[in-house]
Amino acid sequence: MKKYISAHKIFSVIFLLPITLFATCFRDSLKVFQPNAIARTISVVSAFSDTLSKAHLSHDALRLMDFIGDSLEDFNFRKIYRSDWLQNDQHGFRSVTIEGEHRDGGYHISVSHRDLTGVNLSRAFNSAVIWSLKENPVSVVKDAHSFPARVNLRLATEHLNHANILSFLGQLLLVIEPSNLEKLQPGMTHYFSAQPSALSDAAAADFPHLIGFLDRLTTVLSLLKIRQFQGKYFTELHFVARLKEDHFHKAYPHLFRWLGDLGELVKLHISLYDEKGRHLLGLAADPEQKEIQLHLLTAKGKLIPRDHAGNPLYSAGFALAALKEKKVRLDVKVQANISGLKLDTGWMNFSGQYRNLGQEGNLKFTFDQAPAMKFYGRFYKVLPVWLIDVVIPSNIEQLMKDFISVMQQGHEGRGTSVGLQFLRKSSGMHYLDGQIETEILDNHFIRIALKIWNRRMRPKQKAVEELRTMFFDISQELLKDLRRL
Repeated sequence: MKKYISAHKIFSVIFLLPITLFATCFRDSLKVFQPNAIARTISVVSAFSDTLSKAHLSHDALRLMDFIGDSLEDFNFRKIYRSDWLQNDQHGFRSVTIEGEHRDGGYHISVSHRDLTGVNLSRAFNSAVIWSLKENPVSVVKDAHSFPARVNLRLATEHLNHANILSFLGQLLLVIEPSNLEKLQPGMTHYFSAQPSALSDAAAADFPHLIGFLDRLTTVLSLLKIRQFQGKYFTELHFVARLKEDHFHKAYPHLFRWLGDLGELVKLHISLYDEKGRHLLGLAADPEQKEIQLHLLTAKGKLIPRDHAGNPLYSAGFALAALKEKKVRLDVKVQANISGLKLDTGWMNFSGQYRNLGQEGNLKFTFDQAPAMKFYGRFYKVLPVWLIDVVIPSNIEQLMKDFISVMQQGHEGRGTSVGLQFLRKSSGMHYLDGQIETEILDNHFIRIALKIWNRRMRPKQKAVEELRTMFFDISQELLKDLRRL
């Protein structure tokens, strides 16, 4: 007996065949912002570009920013709290608001004392930030004085929300899916390094202006590998990007000089784990080497946890876009250098939870615990740690322990937390609410040490202007590509 294939099956095969032959590319990731994905993306990037290039600070805003910068450089929260800039609010704090608004052909930054309900959310990147302080003469540390502090943010994001941002990131993971990488066959451009890469070439095919601009400033030392474990393929992304010093110095000399100074002062390491302690991704920033690193595993568009041997745990993988609720742990380690006196915080733990509630999404991290911090080296390369301990009533490790205890247990028991919440207005405009809460110990030695560190960390005005110029340049190159699409 002959077996016949129905007409609709033949049609399905013919219709689906071209789809299976084409690879998912970077521009496909923008489709998650439908309808009118390209136009809406252009609108947001244009608003970001205007925010950078057309920012105008009022006279009061300039004075306030200088005052806050100088006070934070000295780590003098008492000075900020008692200043005339702050006014009593309904929550028992003293606060001040900095507002940013697109109007009259520019982006105007001004000072007020309004709450977040008065923020104009008519255009992306309209914003308000409220700085709040309270004086606490009776801290959780005996005989100590501290300041509960709170920062509230409201930022208009237009069509961007928690759901489509995670969907966008999930689409990027699909691009580096092993089966998709085999389909990518762009022309060789040798961007970022001497070694050809289908991934960077595919990115250049979709966004030639942006990738060409970034290539002039950075080198990608390693990217990704297709690997196999238990008979299944997965992608290991190990992204290491380093500045091309000659080119970057020529384009942004003051910013380059500040990054060079920063390299001696601080290094940052971040690791993200799922609720069972399985590693999800790693991120590191090393200003001394002028590089950043990102490490993760992925397969079939999912983020894959790995075991202690670095092997993928396929069954624990998850698609970002499908998340409704997820508990995670964030570990952060900071290595700092305060004029020769070096600090290693060890891995500080933050518990986090993400919730997708449809029109609303929120993410919150709470500071849980920190190990005993280690000090070593010589202050100004002269005074060893033990001699500083003799001069100071309590040893440095105990001072830092007290400082961390206040951060963990202060603020009426809430400790330190960082929260983000996406919401939507009836007009369809999405906005992001952010909140940082903590309590800061007022201690003379910590204030001196951080004053020295902050003075070296704080960028000069020309470096800040060049940082703004760099992001403006990046946004302009991206706009060229988006308009071409």
